[in-house]
Order: sequence, then C-alpha cells, then structure tokens
Amino acid sequence: MNDDLKEQFKMIDNSKEESNEEEVFSTRVPIDEATANEEAVSTSDSLLRQIFFHKPIKYIVSFIIGLVVIVITMFVKGPKYLISYVDGTFIAGFVLIAVGFLSILTSKGSMDIFSYSTKYVYNKFRNKEVERYHEYSSNKMEKREKYKFSYVPYFVNGAFYFVISLILLIILE
Repeated sequence: MNDDLKEQFKMIDNSKEESNEEEVFSTRVPIDEATANEEAVSTSDSLLRQIFFHKPIKYIVSFIIGLVVIVITMFVKGPKYLISYVDGTFIAGFVLIAVGFLSILTSKGSMDIFSYSTKYVYNKFRNKEVERYHEYSSNKMEKREKYKFSYVPYFVNGAFYFVISLILLIILE
C-alpha cells in the first residue's frame, strides 16, 4: 500500500512540473503586453468620456442656467456696478453646485420615494394603471446604470463660474 501512495505522489509531482513548464511558456508573449496597455488606455479614455463627455446638452443647459442667474442678479443689483457681476457669477456657481449635489442624491436613489409617490398620485387621478414600487425602482436602477455621471456638468460649470467670480473679485480690489 505504501508503494501505491508513493507512486501517486510521484505522479502528482510530475504533473506539477509539467504544468509549471506550460505556464512559463504561456506567459511569454510580448504582443499581449502591448495589447493590454492599449486596452488599459482605452478603458481609462472611455471612463473619462463617460464622466465628462456623455451628454454635451447638459453642459450647455447648465451654462445657460448660470447665465440666466447672472442676468437676474445684475438686473436686481444694477448692471453698472462691477460688484453685481461678481455676485452674479458667485451665485450662479453656488446654484449649479447645489444642483449637482441634489443630482448626486437623486442618482443614488434617495429621492425615489418622492418621485414614485408623485407618479402614483398622478396616475391615480388619470385612472391609469399604477406600477408597483419594486418595478419602478428596478426601472430607475436600469436608467442609473446608463447615466452614472449625470451630475458632473453642474459641478464643472459651477466651478467655472466660481473661478470667473474670483477673477472679477481680484480685478475689483
């Protein structure tokens, strides 16, 4: 019986040596390294595209919202003073960043119960079929997977308006 066990251990040891030789030969492919580097660059490039360039219309709309806030602030304070421009750009930046934070909360699902209840009441008044909350939340999750970084344009434009506000403030003093 001891001889049988020794033979089995020898067979296992031999198979380990053979598998090690195969692994050494299988990892020596320099073309795969270049391909892997290209894939890593393309995935980081696609991540940057997902974050910053997924919906250019959101950048345009948030920029226009900032301009509207600036114009309203200027007309309230009077457009002939430079401080009204500083205040307008600062308020626009603050509003856009606040909307960005609210968008983060919405994208993480903290406002789902409010949107579901509003949709529920609206559909009840219209005598339409009302979907269950489980179905509603699964549909929302699918949409969130598609637009993971929908809040970034608000932060980018808000930061832009803050920088403009700081530059105007430096010019003012």
